[in-house]
Amino acid sequence: MARASEVDVIFVGERHGNAGTHALQLRLLSMLIEETRAEGRELVLGLEMFERDVQPVLDEYLAELITEEHFLSVARPWPNYSRDYRPVVEIARKEGIRVLATNTPRRYADRVSRLGPEALEALPSEARRHLPPLPFPGPSEAYRAEWEARMDALTHGHGASHEGQYALVVQALWDASMAHSIHEALEARPRGTDEREGQDPPSPLVLHLTGTFHVENRTGVPEALRHYRPSVRDLVVTAWPVDTPKDFEAATGGVTLTGLADFVALTPRDRLRDP
Repeated sequence: MARASEVDVIFVGERHGNAGTHALQLRLLSMLIEETRAEGRELVLGLEMFERDVQPVLDEYLAELITEEHFLSVARPWPNYSRDYRPVVEIARKEGIRVLATNTPRRYADRVSRLGPEALEALPSEARRHLPPLPFPGPSEAYRAEWEARMDALTHGHGASHEGQYALVVQALWDASMAHSIHEALEARPRGTDEREGQDPPSPLVLHLTGTFHVENRTGVPEALRHYRPSVRDLVVTAWPVDTPKDFEAATGGVTLTGLADFVALTPRDRLRDP
């Protein structure tokens, strides 16, 4: 919380489905609501779990213009929405917090996975409204190395990705989409501010929830955001599920976590929940 007033964005890297991670997100959101209100600063919640084209539906639900049933029937929530993400959305709705749907629509990510990034140029202007500016920034060499190491682990050292030749490009598209959504939120005049001459309102604080691979080592979304906003000040928190969360040395088993994030939160490893 002490660092929050110094930054524009707090990235929280989650282990999808890990109960401790989602408890951490809920706690951070609740604490940041109080912190930003004390500072007279707008808090914005960004979610990888919703795609940019459902933003109007999300806005309607937050404004209590439609029922939750209609919201969920149209917004394409993740299968674990009710268990893991509904709590943060409901707090945001109750407290009047703006929520961003930051991810690329799946149908366009699928187009890239089949045809490559140039295929997005053929989309009509209405469709491209839901994408980052084209061409979007590609993966850095550091990010590519992380990706290749991950694929090696998944394919038991064979190196080839089972997800196709454009798998990393799709990853970069997701990163760019989330980053540009955050950039737009930071560019917008904070909601609820007045027009008092000579007084600039505090810039918003964006709390963005996404998978750990998108933010760890400040590659992925953080580096894509620096492409759009070089001077951005960010803070990266990542969750690390372990068997013994109260004993850091024993839990990490000697793994070096330096540089992984600004804060590494040890959470209990789930044994009965689905990933």
